[in-house]
Amino acid sequence: MAEQSEQRLEQRLERHETKMDYHPHTLWLRSYALKAGGWIPKVVVVIPEEEGNGEHEIQGEATFIEREEADKEAFLMGRAWIDRKEAGDVSQEEISSS
Repeated sequence: MAEQSEQRLEQRLERHETKMDYHPHTLWLRSYALKAGGWIPKVVVVIPEEEGNGEHEIQGEATFIEREEADKEAFLMGRAWIDRKEAGDVSQEEISSS
């Protein structure tokens, strides 16, 4: 099952899809190119209304050669943040300051 999920993610990234859903959240992949070359992963997590509404932006520090690699990392960063939030490991201050 995890392998199928990974394959679907790869296929969506190859088509340059930028909107992904994870649990009740929406992830907007916003990786961007550097003038010097390479891509920086960036994701905006949209918090659903029933959880307080809002957005949380996460930007990576690593540079990737291809956009697909950066978008995959952005998705994984967003997913990890949502998982931490649902586990209670993200402070309400971090959620509301987004």
